[in-house]
Order: sequence, then structure tokens, then C-alpha cells
Amino acid sequence: MDFFHYRNKVQPQKGALLLSEPYLADPNFERTTILLTEHNEEGAVGFILNKPSDSRVSEVMDTIKDFDARIYIGGPVQQDTLHFIHRVPSLADAIEIGNGLFWGGDFEQLTAMIEIHQTNALDIKFFLGIVAGHRVNWRKN
Repeated sequence: MDFFHYRNKVQPQKGALLLSEPYLADPNFERTTILLTEHNEEGAVGFILNKPSDSRVSEVMDTIKDFDARIYIGGPVQQDTLHFIHRVPSLADAIEIGNGLFWGGDFEQLTAMIEIHQTNALDIKFFLGIVAGHRVNWRKN
């Protein structure tokens, strides 16, 4: 009997939360929780949910004023891009991840909604960078 042989039969999918291995040596992924926003035969895209930065959205975006939302370090890839996950179902071009949670959408519409207080910081998380790859070596929890 091989007690240490394990084969994961659960496949990652859009909307899944992935937890890093407890002792993963890569500092980009050490003790991270990732939300998968896309997973298909070409690869996966997701965002690290538990790596907040010290910056606020209104500090780094000229188009968003007086919006006290923290920016998260979403991943090691393309850290010069801003992404967002939200609970604003009326936002045009947003991709539903699942259970009323959306990724991206019309940024100009979003900034207008923020300006007139149609949405708030509790409904949106902003991320610098993404997690992307061809193979995901994570265990679904």
C-alpha cells in the first residue's frame, strides 16, 4: 500500500479559491490565497486576495478621487496594470466569476459610478498585476 501517493481529482475552475502549499519557497506565492478568474486549456488567470499594499486607489489613479480603497498586489505578472473584482452586476463588459462576483468591465462607467456614489469600496477590490500561467500547481481547498 502506498500511503503517500495522492492524485488530485478536483480540477481548478473559474471562481475557485486556491491555497498555496504551507511551505512554498516562492516569495510571490508564499501563504497566498488566489481567486481564479479564468481557467481553460490555455492556462489560468487569478488574483492574490491576501496581499494588500500600503497604497490607496485615489493615491495612484487621477481619475478616481476620494475613494478609500486599498490596492492589492494581485500577482507577479504585469504589475503596471490595474485590475478589479467587484459586485456591480450592472457594469458593462464585466465577466461573471460566479455567485454575483465579477471581473473587470467598463472602467469609465465604474469611475462614474464611484464619483456619484453608486458603488463603494466594499464592492470593489483593485489589484496591481495578475497571476497567470500555463500550469497551476495548486491544491483546491
